[in-house]
Amino acid sequence: METQTATASAGGAASSNGSLLRPKSDLDLDQATKQGVTPEDSSRRQDKRSRRKDKTRRRKSHFIIVPSISSMLPQRTESIFGDTDELDYGSDDDMNQPRTVVYFPAWERKKEMELPEWKDRVDDRDTSLLDPIRSWDLKVLKVLHMIRQKELTEYNPKSRLFQPTRFCEYNIALFDLDKESEVKPGPLYSQIPHSDYWKFDYSINVISIKVTQSDVPYPNKVYGTVLARDQNDYRCVYLFKHGRDDPQLITHMDDTLTLTGPYRALSGRDSMYFEFHLKILGDGVLDQDFSKGLIERNACCDNGESRTLSLESSLSTVTMLYTPIPSAVQASLEVNVLNGRSNFNGKITASTGADKNKIILYDSKVAGTELTLGSGGSVSLTRSIVAVSHNENLVLKIYVSDDSSERLKLVFGHSDEECIRTLGPYELQVKIIWTGVFRQEQPETWMKVKHTLLLA
Repeated sequence: METQTATASAGGAASSNGSLLRPKSDLDLDQATKQGVTPEDSSRRQDKRSRRKDKTRRRKSHFIIVPSISSMLPQRTESIFGDTDELDYGSDDDMNQPRTVVYFPAWERKKEMELPEWKDRVDDRDTSLLDPIRSWDLKVLKVLHMIRQKELTEYNPKSRLFQPTRFCEYNIALFDLDKESEVKPGPLYSQIPHSDYWKFDYSINVISIKVTQSDVPYPNKVYGTVLARDQNDYRCVYLFKHGRDDPQLITHMDDTLTLTGPYRALSGRDSMYFEFHLKILGDGVLDQDFSKGLIERNACCDNGESRTLSLESSLSTVTMLYTPIPSAVQASLEVNVLNGRSNFNGKITASTGADKNKIILYDSKVAGTELTLGSGGSVSLTRSIVAVSHNENLVLKIYVSDDSSERLKLVFGHSDEECIRTLGPYELQVKIIWTGVFRQEQPETWMKVKHTLLLA
């Protein structure tokens, strides 16, 4: 011990008060010797710790080189792991092709967002990107999906969570989120054999969408889109679509959005997705987001009765009322005025079976409704598609505005295709085209890359 103390004194540095300080390594050596650890063991442990730190540092900074899909990545985009992704479009020495180097910064250089204490950050790193077995193409597609997913995720001040504002299930690296669905109606009901009735798919009727709470005083001029996505192709099926030059005026809490869709019956036994992107028209200032977000309808939660889904976001709370329709057929409606009048003042609603909720197909009192009759005296219905369960009837109620007590109730079975009735000053003709609602998954919806499916 005297020899060790003398050695430490010789190599130590003098402090300001003249005392001697021993090197940390000698102190650790003394402590290790007291614990029965030899200097060789202590040295091996230090080397092992150093190698572990180096390995961790190399793992946190990872490069992906992709010569074949480099054109898919933007030149600079927000990082999915930190602040930025650095993309290098240099030349590949071996293949003489453009290459993409996606750099994920280490955590030491990651800047934390300036958020309140209750806004937690989540580690969204995907360790599958480090899998040496996964091909480069699949890694880039995964990176593209994660980048788009983060671009579609925004902070919701009402729920105090980061939530997706658009559909981002599956892999959407190459998926066009704005493309409209092109699925056609199914075969005519009269041509479907009885043995195929069991194939009818589930559907829903969106009864209404209304603003139940607003942070902005009424009245409000609302415009934007509300759309649905089903399992057929996950493309856009618009329920509400108004441009900035054609907003809808919301005067009080009971007002509903004037729906103009869907153009076909929605179908799917699992999930459907509804995207809301509504804005308020500003007076001399920038327009504000009124409702923005995504809600999912899960068929497992349906019990056969009408159900309400709500979205709290931005400056409002929006609720959607819908009715599930099992084993559905589609009714495409057309209403004509045959006695040569120039316009139609009234209201037309539809319901199915015992459901008391009414779908508004036409209401002349709603601003923006086309009152002038079209060719052949056709009434410009705002909605013309109703899903009806295979074992239920379709009920139409027609009211005349001139005399609210005068109304007409029509009940249609699946074999009824035309009806002519007189109501007040109008001679009305109702035509219905019945078609089956089947699952029509489009073959071009999915793309297969290296045994992996992604939406295309």
